[in-house]
Amino acid sequence: MDWQNFEADMLGKLRGTRRLAVIGIGADLREDDAVGSLLARELVDEIEAIERPGGGTVHEHSVDEYVKAGGLLVLNASVVPEQYITLVKDFAPDTIVIVDAASMGEQAGPGDLAFVRTDELDASTFSTHTISLRYFIEILSVLGVDARILIVGIQPERIGYGEDLSPQVAGTKVFLKSLLLRYLEQTFFDA
Repeated sequence: MDWQNFEADMLGKLRGTRRLAVIGIGADLREDDAVGSLLARELVDEIEAIERPGGGTVHEHSVDEYVKAGGLLVLNASVVPEQYITLVKDFAPDTIVIVDAASMGEQAGPGDLAFVRTDELDASTFSTHTISLRYFIEILSVLGVDARILIVGIQPERIGYGEDLSPQVAGTKVFLKSLLLRYLEQTFFDA
């Protein structure tokens, strides 16, 4: 999906959201697999810098981990999303956006992004996470989290050991960060 169509699709899917959780997942030392985690960390840092008119921060936060501001939760879940189940449940989002590297088949090129349906997730697939995304989502559902779930997959080029993103995946992260920041500022902050 090209970026312009993805943006229109994403904004359409987010329409009507009142309580949004953005969750980035990924292994920091596995090259492109880190994209979700890095995106969430950058969003946390950006939101952390937003101040109320007259001073003071608008949020609760844990450095590089999460930020909560009104109807917004941005969470860097790294490879252990299960550690944050209670935080997400107590926040009670109506929409959850999960960003993660995802192998989307031979037709996908590095940095391509697409929405992944929850029924496309395999509970037993090997991943760098301690539990599968499907299981994480099932736990949230069992605990009563009734949210629309959008999974944004980004096709990795490489997932060896290292800290750098490939240029294509890095470009996609910049695009997605910009899109989300514009949406968050318009929806949750006085821009």
